[in-house]
Parts: sequence; C-alpha cells; structure tokens
Amino acid sequence: MTDAVIEITRAVTIAGYVAVVVAAILVDVAGRRRVGDVVPLGETIAAAMGDRTIRVAVVATWWWLGWHFLADPIRTFGR
Repeated sequence: MTDAVIEITRAVTIAGYVAVVVAAILVDVAGRRRVGDVVPLGETIAAAMGDRTIRVAVVATWWWLGWHFLADPIRTFGR
C-alpha cells in the first residue's frame, strides 16, 4: 500500500470512532433532557454491566482498542 492510502484509511477509521463517540454524547444529552424514551448513557451502562457476558465483552473491546491503537503506534506495514 502506498503511504497516501494508509493515511486516508487511518483518517477514515479515526473519523468513524469520533462519529461513534459524538453519537453517544448526543444520545446521552437527549437522555438527560428526557427527550422521548431515551435513557441516559450512564444508566444504560450500569444496567448492562450487571451481566457477566457484557462485562467480558467490554474488557475485550478495551483490550482490542488498546492493542490496535497503543501497542504499535508506528507501523511499518511490511516495509
């Protein structure tokens, strides 16, 4: 892959994660203002974390994010 393609792919991936975070913030704000039946994010997470399977999935997700974004910040991509 060329450096330009790698940089574009990285930018699109980061933009996707930023979009998810922004959407979570907007849903939380809507929940705090009690718009419709939307529940605040904190209450949703507290309810979900009562299940062991979801707690394991959350830990696995954080591990995956840390591994991909923190373990090898400067990748060589086969060079």
